This record gives sequence, structure tokens and C-alpha cells, in this order.
Amino acid sequence: MSIPGKEVQNGVYEFDYMRAPDTRTKKQIFLDALYNPTTKAILGHTKREWGMGYRPLPASITREMIISYDSKNVTDMNSWIKRINTFLESYHNSSLLPGGGRNQQICDYNQPPRTGKVCMFDVDNLGPCSYDKGYGFVHSQPCVFIKLNKIFGWIPDHYNDSKDFPSHMPQSVKSHIENNINSGRSKTVWVSCKAVREKDALIEQVKYYPEVQGFPGYYYPYENQEGYLSPLVAVQFIKFQTNTTINVECQAWAKNTRSGNQSEDKAYRVRFSLRVNV
Repeated sequence: MSIPGKEVQNGVYEFDYMRAPDTRTKKQIFLDALYNPTTKAILGHTKREWGMGYRPLPASITREMIISYDSKNVTDMNSWIKRINTFLESYHNSSLLPGGGRNQQICDYNQPPRTGKVCMFDVDNLGPCSYDKGYGFVHSQPCVFIKLNKIFGWIPDHYNDSKDFPSHMPQSVKSHIENNINSGRSKTVWVSCKAVREKDALIEQVKYYPEVQGFPGYYYPYENQEGYLSPLVAVQFIKFQTNTTINVECQAWAKNTRSGNQSEDKAYRVRFSLRVNV
């Protein structure tokens, strides 16, 4: 069922009769659309909204933000797979993109996009998190897709020296970055996921695809290029406590994804819950 109001927060809607009349001039409306000094929104998004997201999402906006299914219920499981298919549709079929995807090119750390081009993202190169593997759901090892929302003009400041690692960075992430610095892949926004309550040890093993475990720097900056697709990280939960709801937090790591301001730093984290009944 559609809701006629405008969503102003997650699950919170505003209706026409609730809105105060807009007394701004046309010029001010235009300027505010670029940058609103009151809300500090850029192109309509606050810094908090510029942050991370995940897929698949629940079908209903009134439902808790939880990925939950019964592995013995094929209909239930397929409903989640279908949502991922819908989300990845333009990744699989570039003709659906503005311009038909004609300006896409294959990129690498040594081959950034040429002028007027954007980097393609190969969702068929995600191992068990690919379409033909059912995104891991069929084996009770679901994949969750993590993305950074489009941040106009943002250029990540990468970690290229272990002396710059923040103290709260997990050791596994530090080791992974160190291993990749020497391989020429240091220009990456790294991603890690954990149980919110680590002491519960509800998550024993996760894997990341592509194996670089992050968003390569050659996808940035985003400048509203035609046909641009955000890079993804597929996080597969291999060993975890089933028949239990697990609260998960994923975080992006770059020097300029942390400011010391807790509310701003949260913009580069995303939380969701996961439950697989077997």
C-alpha cells in the first residue's frame, strides 16, 4: 500500500496539511537545493544521509530493519533473493542506465576512468554472492550488499601508512590493509562488519567480495556522471548463530570517514539485524 505523504525520516511521513507555507524566493529555493545552511544539506542530503546503506531491505517500511528468513521456506527465501535481483538490475543490465551504459569502462588501480567515462562494477565476480549462487541464501550463508551512498565531489583520504590507523580499528582490518599496501591496492575505502555486541561471539566468520574488502578509490569522486554505479561490497556470513537475531554493524574506513564527532562518524556506518532459522 502506498502512503501519499512525503517520507522525512525512516518510516516517518509528512502530509501537505502539516507543512508550513514556503516563503522563499525562487533563487533561494535553488540555492538551498545546492546547499541549505539551516539543515547543512548538500543537494538535499544531510551528512548523516550521505552515509552507508545496505541491501536487501525488508519489504515493509513498518517492519524492523531485519533480514530474516526460514531456510526451509522457499517462498520466504526467494522473496529476499528477488529484492537483491531488483537492486542489482542496472548492474547486470547497463542498458537500463542513463545513456545506456555506453560510457562505462573496465577500471583497475592502475587504470582509472578516462575523461567522460565511469567504471563498471562486475556483480558476476562476487563468488558465492553472485546471482547464480542465490547470493548465499540457499545455503543459509546469506550475502548482504554494502554501499556508500553517492557523495558529490567526495574524495577519500586513504590509509597508506600503519602509523595512521585509529586505535579502535580492528586488528583484522589493520592486517588486511598492511597486506594490500604493498600490492598497490592501498587506495581503497575499507569495509569491516562485526556483531554490535562483540562479546556475544554470535558471528564467527564472514567473507568479503570482491576480496579487496572495500570500495576502490578509482570510483571517486562522484560528480553526477551519466551511468555512474556505486561500488559494492558483498559481505557473506559464513558461520554465525542461527535461530538468533544478530545485530550487525558495518563500517567504512578512510582517514576522512572519521572526524572525532560521533554523530558525523556514524554516517559511515550502517546497522542491520540478521536472523536465519534452520
